[in-house]
Order: sequence, then structure tokens, then C-alpha cells
Amino acid sequence: MSVTLQAATQQLYDVFSSYPKPKQMDYSPVKDFREAWRVMQFKALRDLSADDLWQYAFSALSTWGNEQDFRHFLPRLLELMTITEIGAGNEIFARKLPYAKWRSWPDSEQTAIEDFLMIWWQTLLSNTSPPEASNQYWAVNSLCAISNIVEDIEPFLSYWDEQTTLVAKSLIAYFINENASLLLSKNRLVGTWPKSSELQVRHWLSRPCLKQNLEAAFFSTEDN
Repeated sequence: MSVTLQAATQQLYDVFSSYPKPKQMDYSPVKDFREAWRVMQFKALRDLSADDLWQYAFSALSTWGNEQDFRHFLPRLLELMTITEIGAGNEIFARKLPYAKWRSWPDSEQTAIEDFLMIWWQTLLSNTSPPEASNQYWAVNSLCAISNIVEDIEPFLSYWDEQTTLVAKSLIAYFINENASLLLSKNRLVGTWPKSSELQVRHWLSRPCLKQNLEAAFFSTEDN
């Protein structure tokens, strides 16, 4: 984790520290969350793992706890998103923020989330060595998760455009390759994207300048 991402993560904890750990949380009698809840009560917030929180992450607000509870656990859940997959996928958990109407929260909380997401994306693109396939998947899947939180993915795509490193360009090439078949057959992206974000990404991918930039990066690498 880079220093800047550490700072953005700490800001999340600081801003949301006013929401105490809940002493109890109501949950659906249909599901048995007793063991997960016991662990969540016992451990400190920063010590909770993805395995500890995955059940809550996917049941929060709908069948487990309220918005105040969610805001207490949110900093750790967002931090875990930068480290690993939570349960079935980070993009699924990410949908909880719009469900919680986070855009109606105090400005300080919204800003902390916005800053964290952008710095996370910038960190993913800041590697100086060519990423392995698993890391390429992680980076583009992280963008999918981010798209399920923010209303406008354009600032993240614009930042990607601005990066001139081979790593950033190779990620674009990887992204195109991974989505080519589904785009050609069904005009859709791989993964769980909101419709508005998917439209933005498809338009971004279709620009002639993107192809030109990738070709220039390739030939520049060949020359070196």
C-alpha cells in the first residue's frame, strides 16, 4: 500500500470514527449470522478480515443492520477492497454504497470516499514494472468495483488516458482483450457494471485516439 493510499485510508477511519461499533444489530431470522456477528464484536475494526466480514458485506442494510452500523464498518470494508476480494466480488459489495444513499451523507464523508477511490485507482496505475496477468485482472476489476460506487466513471478513465507508462497502456490492452468477445457479440463488458458506467467505458474504448495511443506506446517500446 502506497503512502498516499495509506493517508486516504486513514482519512476514512478518521472521518467515520464518529460511528461507534454497534452493540447489537438486527438481522433476518432466515439467515444465521450469529458466529459472524460474534467475531465482529470481538475483533477491533482494523483487525477484521474479508473472511470475517463477507457475510455482513453482502447483507448489510438489506437484511442485516442499519445505515449507522454500515458507516462504522465502511472504512475497513473499503480498505479490504484494495487488498482482496470480499466474498463473491468487490463490485457486488460496492453496490451497497448507492443503496445506502452515500451521496446524501455529510460532505466530509463523501469527500473522504471520493479521494480514497481516486487514490486507489492512481496507485493501481502507478506500478513501474509490467504487471502479471493476475494483477492486470485485479486492476481492471477494481475499476468495475469503483464504477458501482461513483455516478461518473469519466474522471477515472481520463486519468488512465493521461498515463504514459507501459504499465498503464498494457492494462488498456489487457482490458480490451478481456472484453473483446463480449463487446462484439453482445455489446457488453465483462463484469457487473452499472449501465451508465458501461456506456461511458464503451464510448471511451471506441475512440480512434485510444488505438493511436496504444500503437504509439507499442512502437516506442519496440524502439527501446
